[in-house]
Amino acid sequence: MMTPIELEGHLSRIKISPAKEKYSDPSIILRGFVRRADGIGAHLPNLYDNIFSEYKNVSFACPPDRKPFMHGFLEEVASLAPVHADPWLKDFEWINKFRLKENLHIEDPLPYKDGVVLNVGGFCGPLPREYDNNVLDFFKYKKSLNAKLILYLMWEQASFASLKPFMELYDKVVVSNTWLQHSLMAAYPQTVIKKVEHYANYYTQSATGSKDQFVFGFSGGLWERKKVDILMEAFNKCKTKTDLLKIHSRRQANTADMLLTFKTIYSQFGAQVDFNNQTLTDHDFAQWWDSLNCYVFISAGESYSITPRQALMQGTPVILSKNTSHLDLLDVPGILWVECKETNNASYSGNADVGAATGMQYEPVMESVIECMNEVKNNYDHWKSGAKMGGLIVKERTAVNNIKAQWRDIIHG
Repeated sequence: MMTPIELEGHLSRIKISPAKEKYSDPSIILRGFVRRADGIGAHLPNLYDNIFSEYKNVSFACPPDRKPFMHGFLEEVASLAPVHADPWLKDFEWINKFRLKENLHIEDPLPYKDGVVLNVGGFCGPLPREYDNNVLDFFKYKKSLNAKLILYLMWEQASFASLKPFMELYDKVVVSNTWLQHSLMAAYPQTVIKKVEHYANYYTQSATGSKDQFVFGFSGGLWERKKVDILMEAFNKCKTKTDLLKIHSRRQANTADMLLTFKTIYSQFGAQVDFNNQTLTDHDFAQWWDSLNCYVFISAGESYSITPRQALMQGTPVILSKNTSHLDLLDVPGILWVECKETNNASYSGNADVGAATGMQYEPVMESVIECMNEVKNNYDHWKSGAKMGGLIVKERTAVNNIKAQWRDIIHG
């Protein structure tokens, strides 16, 4: 494993191109998750690289409880030899970018007067603790910089009472789906709630899929809300002898208890299931997506659904639970919809060890999952054709210039 000195030497040799500055106003402080790997950690890097790098004054701030997760990808880098390090070049570049802009608003506050603080991502623990850890910081932003505070809220639970302190703390709250926007507007009519299409990096080349067998796929964390147990059981009940289910997750997204629970499920339903539990390089992850005939995502609630959009952009049919943020895709062809039941047993999914009840979640119905799996296999040409059309719609909605314009309206409105 590399030493800290070797890592610093490697970083010093990586050059990053200067951003093309377009806007001198307002100044932006981006605060939140800072890990570039897939998942919620990519939110701040993606927003900077693709939306806010055009602003002259941008500063990064990372809450102390989130910074230790920034370099998780280093566990996957065997050495700093080019053959091992080059596939992670974007991640190493991001470390340098973060260092160049970290806490610039503290080093030189004047350019950040009357600017915008955008707190990016979900929450990182029980909400009372989260509020206590953040309220002093935001008081300072208001007092010393006269900053406008915006929360970019990733939230999929139906119990909104616990969010009340945050609704009163921020000038605006930005969400990434219509279901959440309307729900919060009803619960907090005095708060300005805006919706934006979330930016993510997608693979857009057409997926080949498998011609020798039918391959279903899922990518995400293994916590209860993702319903990997329901997926595996449904697959086990409807598979033929040549079908394959690919499950991709990441070690950093799962705890030891979660992996133990998954192992129990896998021992029951793991026949013809390929499980990969590591953060993949961009190249390897693109190949993983290319191998799928159908993507299955039947979670009990989401704040934004990146992976179903990813599949559609590559012309891969999607089996999707009909709830929360997924409802923004109801008009998109190429999706088979799984019916859900409301239950009052939602646990906090942002940190699976917390185990705090947070209200409603939307359980996928097993029979509906099986029906969709059989349907997509039996009428594959129809659903593949629909997915290609759906991908064009999703590409337009997620086009970077459209998202830039949405954010520009939000921070200036």
